[in-house]
Amino acid sequence: MSTASASAFTPERRRTLKAVVARILPGTHGPGAANTSVAIAFESAMQHRSLRGLRRGIEFLLDRLDAQANELQGTEFASCAPDRQDDLLRAFEQDPNPGMRFLFRAVIGYSLEGLFGDPVHGGNRDFRGWDAMGLRADVVRSGMCRGSLEA
Repeated sequence: MSTASASAFTPERRRTLKAVVARILPGTHGPGAANTSVAIAFESAMQHRSLRGLRRGIEFLLDRLDAQANELQGTEFASCAPDRQDDLLRAFEQDPNPGMRFLFRAVIGYSLEGLFGDPVHGGNRDFRGWDAMGLRADVVRSGMCRGSLEA
């Protein structure tokens, strides 16, 4: 799945997604979502026809997150302070609806894929995710390690 030129999400959803993945992977002690293009890889994955159903669920989650931010904070999720964003995300993580919890876990999973996946999919910019784990780009291709992980 290479990065497609068409967008999977509306500009509003894309803004929300970028803010969500930045809170999930803030890069406190290593590369984070913002400087590794995690949202780009995530959106690219959502364009695949096999993920059409999941994409609708992710869109619903992003819209609901924005609606809750507007209701509680008077602004969209992306404009909320980081601690408010974390509170809203925690609520999704603990939502009584198992479907919402599943969707939130999917967002976490695709965020991690964007951080640590093969850069050909749009994320892991400049191999920063791999570098943080001690993987060298010259020995890793398409998720298959060839050689030692020692530097």
